[in-house]
Order: sequence, then C-alpha cells, then structure tokens
Amino acid sequence: MVSAVKNIVEVYAKHARQHERIGEWINRTGWERFFTLTGIEFTDKHIDDFSLATDTFRSTAQFKWG
Repeated sequence: MVSAVKNIVEVYAKHARQHERIGEWINRTGWERFFTLTGIEFTDKHIDDFSLATDTFRSTAQFKWG
C-alpha cells in the first residue's frame, strides 16, 4: 500500500501544476491518463456503478450514536 501511494504522489508531483491538489490533477488529466502515468493496471473493479449508493451509505459526515 505504501509503495502504491508513494508512486501516485511522485507521479502527481511530477505532472501537477503549482498549488494543484491531487483530485484536481486527476480531473484535469482524466482517469485514463492517470492509470497510464502511474502504471496501475485498470480493471472493471475500479468502476463504481452502484446507483443506489446514496440510499445505503451514510450521506452525512455527522456521527450518530446508535
């Protein structure tokens, strides 16, 4: 895990604009180029197509005791 994150951060640092966040860099370059630059193999497991996620996941950051 550490080596994967280190790889992503190093590629980001090399290709990002000044003061650009990682998410902004990914949105600007696109996911296809992100996977190409980082050398991460793209699989169908990377696609989040669960359309009812907002109904089943907590959609707030507020912690609730319960």
